[in-house]
Amino acid sequence: MDPSRTRPADAVAGACGLLLLIAMFLPWFGLDEAVDLPGGPGTIVTQGRGLNAWEAFRYVDVILLVAALLGMALLVLRAAHVMPRWRVPFPLIVTAVGALATVLIVYRLIDPPAIEGPLSGGSAEVGRRIGIYFGLLATAGITWGANGSLGAQVGR
Repeated sequence: MDPSRTRPADAVAGACGLLLLIAMFLPWFGLDEAVDLPGGPGTIVTQGRGLNAWEAFRYVDVILLVAALLGMALLVLRAAHVMPRWRVPFPLIVTAVGALATVLIVYRLIDPPAIEGPLSGGSAEVGRRIGIYFGLLATAGITWGANGSLGAQVGR
């Protein structure tokens, strides 16, 4: 392995892949319910237990995992100087999967998944938690880094 063969774009893709893997275990969504207390100060908002990416999604979590692993693999393969010579360049595959993951996260920011609440009689809204923002940043970083790595590979 020769780390001097890596480019900054490869390092960004690899680091963002690791960040995405970590972010998938952080809370992404939670249920915020407004409850009226009789004789109390009015309405209070309770925050339910947060759901991480593994709990909140059915199939999107698999795509996020693949994007994270591909981002890290890009860095490792470039450092090991064993970049595969396929018909479709490996950085292009990483860019496409990273872009797909980014679009899916943006979609879920706009339209969060439905979560069942434990309280009744109040109004409920799905709240976004810190994990989804880290996930968005990481997938955008994977896409940007892989795209930069692709430009460097094509420019040889």
